[in-house]
Amino acid sequence: MTKCTNIYLSLILVIVCAVSSCIKDEYDLDKMTATNYSPEIAMPLVHSVFSVAEILSMSADQDANDPENLEEDPDGLMKLMYNDTLFSKKASEFIAFPPMTPLITGYGGSDTLQLLVDSIDLNLEVYNKLIGGQFYFENPIIHITVTNSIGMPINLTFTTFQTWSPINGTTIVELFSTTPPITLTPSPAFPLIPGDVSVTSYTYDKTNSNIQNFLLTAPKYLYYAVRGITNMPATIPNFITDSSKFSVEVLLELPLHGYASFLSLGDTLPFSLGINYPSGSEVYAESATFVVNAYNGFPLDAALQLSFVDSSGVILDSLFYSGEQSVFEAGSVGPAPALRVTSTRHTVTEVYVDRARLDKLGAATEIIIRGTLTSANNPALVKIYSDYTLELKLAVRAELFIGS
Repeated sequence: MTKCTNIYLSLILVIVCAVSSCIKDEYDLDKMTATNYSPEIAMPLVHSVFSVAEILSMSADQDANDPENLEEDPDGLMKLMYNDTLFSKKASEFIAFPPMTPLITGYGGSDTLQLLVDSIDLNLEVYNKLIGGQFYFENPIIHITVTNSIGMPINLTFTTFQTWSPINGTTIVELFSTTPPITLTPSPAFPLIPGDVSVTSYTYDKTNSNIQNFLLTAPKYLYYAVRGITNMPATIPNFITDSSKFSVEVLLELPLHGYASFLSLGDTLPFSLGINYPSGSEVYAESATFVVNAYNGFPLDAALQLSFVDSSGVILDSLFYSGEQSVFEAGSVGPAPALRVTSTRHTVTEVYVDRARLDKLGAATEIIIRGTLTSANNPALVKIYSDYTLELKLAVRAELFIGS
């Protein structure tokens, strides 16, 4: 849902940079020989239509959005899928097998195996660049899958299980209203025949865990520690092969059904404004008016503000004097249970920049982007479907001056 924000945050940057990036392509300055040439131009710059998948692929983090992470339900509802391995070990990594002995049988006794505190980066793209506000997921699900090819029972207990957010700190994970230590019940299955593999899955949702609450904190990391006790209860005979393996995986399933509540997002990007005439003369823009036509098929509103900063970190100017300005309005949402957008919303945004402000922008080396994202009729629930689109048309009217 927030990856739309990557477009929102970058759009105004495109608006401000459009003259410097597009005028050269549209006009051959080598053919303009006058030293004082002042044309007024009007031109389309951008006409793009973005799908859900394209918007969600515009993450600022490398490798954060593998296509496998985006799935579609039969009704077209989109969901994000995140999986990682908490623990995976082969028997040969902790048992020395005698030469030419790939199989050991008998009673292995009871032993305690301790996996110290570790963490995984949840890498939830929906929280990229988030500096405030909340995402609420109506039906999130977490799956824990234990795969075991060791022929003995292993009782598993999470002695540490918590998330950490750079915004909201630590939240303890609860399963069945229980905080760590949490023992997985029933115990993971184990094979009775060498070579077989047993798989046990545990599913937790809003009815048996606090998954909604810890997702509200915008978690970045999942911290965990696991204790395993073998032969609990005692089982004879046991077996273990040199290829036996024990692993624990976690899968987080996030249907895009919920709401965004006054999300504050931000980023800082390099910035440069200005083009040169081939002879070496600078090309000045006396003024420019940028016009954005947006046809928004998503149930999301967005407001933005841009601040232009010089090499010393001093803010030289802001794009909107009145603070954050709405640049996209949410499409109209139909009734439950479908909650589909029934009509797109057309919004026109014009930004006028005079010569004095353009001079300030010319001295800027960075741009600070701040935005707020809110779902339609917040906190009413919305859904994101695969056929939603965002259409953008960007044009510019500018008066140019080529100096000697």
